[in-house]
Amino acid sequence: VGLVKVDRVEIGGIAIDRQLFAAVDLTRLMKRVEGVDDAAGIVGYELLKRFPARIDYANSKLVFYRPETFRYAGRGTRVPFVFSDHIPQVRGKVDGIEGAFHIDTGARTSLTLTSPFVERHGLAAKFGATREVISGSGVGGPSRALLARAAVLELGEAQVKAPVTYLSRQTSGAFANPALAGNVGYGVLRQFDITFDYASRQLFLEPNANHGQPDVHDRAGLWLERGERGIEVIEVVADSPAAAAGLKAGDLIV
Repeated sequence: VGLVKVDRVEIGGIAIDRQLFAAVDLTRLMKRVEGVDDAAGIVGYELLKRFPARIDYANSKLVFYRPETFRYAGRGTRVPFVFSDHIPQVRGKVDGIEGAFHIDTGARTSLTLTSPFVERHGLAAKFGATREVISGSGVGGPSRALLARAAVLELGEAQVKAPVTYLSRQTSGAFANPALAGNVGYGVLRQFDITFDYASRQLFLEPNANHGQPDVHDRAGLWLERGERGIEVIEVVADSPAAAAGLKAGDLIV
């Protein structure tokens, strides 16, 4: 990773001059894992710290507000947060067990619980989780977890019932942080329109048309990635439909 100062970045009419960026080769990762060919980069904290923003998941729209006149006027649940390395961190509960949760708009998962939190509260036994899967993949490679489903996740007064829940098996990195309970991602966040007010260290969760819809996991039992020759089968979950169909890790779908 290197550092570079970018002369100007423009997003939806907003311009930021002389911004410092980390320079890392995301091209192969985005193509391989996400199937995206033209990703220029990832923008987060440096934009949101300047402008209050609302993510309208139901309509696939991001709205920025002028900071000098912004006042939240919706009916969403207010949830205060602190910053954890520039990531909003809130207090919450999973099945009544309290902890600190990252709000991660870049995570494809619904809820991932850290390995120390899982071990400390005996959650693998509590959830009857025995099936190990790949829960995600990044620059450092795939991460692994036990597949489970919590009864309810509470963020302030907002609730999401029966989220697909990964019990991390990682021994290093963010999911091995003993001070963190878990990471809240897309599967949960999409059930709300979320307004971020970084200046006041608060966010607002307003249920949208997705709220209450069943949260589902990939039921094929496959982890697929896009390669140069086709779609590569990276892993087949034991006793899954994919295993029953005869697919194996290393197969290539052309």
